[in-house]
Parts: sequence; C-alpha cells; structure tokens
Amino acid sequence: LAHAVTGHPSMFGLLLEPRVEKPRAYRDAIGSNLDLFEEIALQMLDLGVEIETDPREPFFMCEAHSEQDIDETLNKFNDAVKKAKR
Repeated sequence: LAHAVTGHPSMFGLLLEPRVEKPRAYRDAIGSNLDLFEEIALQMLDLGVEIETDPREPFFMCEAHSEQDIDETLNKFNDAVKKAKR
C-alpha cells in the first residue's frame, strides 16, 4: 500500500496513496486516498483502537507507550488494512 509518513516521529501523519512522493502542504493531504483512510480508521475502531478518520489529524506517541502497545497497534492496523481493502 503506497503511503507517506509526515511530521515529527512522536507526532506524525499517515497519508495513503498520496499523489506526491513527499507531501508538504494541505493540498498534498487532500490528494491522498481519504476514503481508504477513513475505512481503515473505522476498522481500527472495531478492533478497539480509536484514531481520527481524517488523515490530517496526527498520531501521537510518548514514553508511556510500551513496545507491546506499539506491536499490538501495528498488528491491529495490519488487520484493519486487510479488512478495508476487501
């Protein structure tokens, strides 16, 4: 799945199927696959992980997140992507 990660490592964004290789502006974000991101976010909610349905809203990480938290979230994200692409 083509994607771009933007922002700072502890406060980052994720754009799916972006039209530009290195998104830098608002128009770059709206040029990504917003519908797929929203569907993945809804699937994540079903799996117990709440994320914004708008890819312009960042993800936040901090020292309170353990390796186990990160692994669990990534595994659920992987499952959500599979479900959303069906």
